[in-house]
Amino acid sequence: MEAEVFKALLRFLYTDSLPPEMMTEGEDARRMAKGLVVAADTYDLQGLKLICAGKLIRHVNVDTAAELLALAVRHRCHLLKEACTQVPSISSRVGDGRGEQ
Repeated sequence: MEAEVFKALLRFLYTDSLPPEMMTEGEDARRMAKGLVVAADTYDLQGLKLICAGKLIRHVNVDTAAELLALAVRHRCHLLKEACTQVPSISSRVGDGRGEQ
């Protein structure tokens, strides 16, 4: 576990709040959310897992769905798994490859 994630985990345990960097939409916030999903699963912190899943769901798209689905399955994050499985496939967005839409 990264030191930043552990620090955020402790902050959540003692204050029931997330660090300020989690309130942004940047890559650091997504990386932190992914790390906290792992930590929340390890320590059975369902509330933290739900909060982080909610943040990650906003970033589910065709490019990120596979990675986030693997995270969701591995760490029993049903909310995130459901969001990832709802992403339309690329083929349904561009037709069947023959120019049809």
